Amino acid sequence: MSHRGASRVERGHVRTSDAKVETEHSYRGMIKRAYRGHGVELASEKTRSGEWIARATIIIEVGKTVKKIPIFGRRRATFETRRQADSYAMELAKLWIDGRLWGANGHG
Repeated sequence: MSHRGASRVERGHVRTSDAKVETEHSYRGMIKRAYRGHGVELASEKTRSGEWIARATIIIEVGKTVKKIPIFGRRRATFETRRQADSYAMELAKLWIDGRLWGANGHG
């Protein structure tokens, strides 16, 4: 499945606001952002065929404990650029974080 078909379907279900994204920093090719008090590391991966797969890690710091929650895009959803894949990964991370804060994903 190409990025065009997958992203239209997936983006139609995403209803988060980019205004809540607090920061963005580049570090060794990885983009770090903060969303609603959670760190998000965007690290999409390039496939052998040259397409990109969405990948992110949510960083949760509670006291001295750090939890890392991996977020993966759909296996068949690929993107033409890393920027597109990272954007999709960020939307998935936002959904997970919003679900956690609202108690809708079993992690609230």
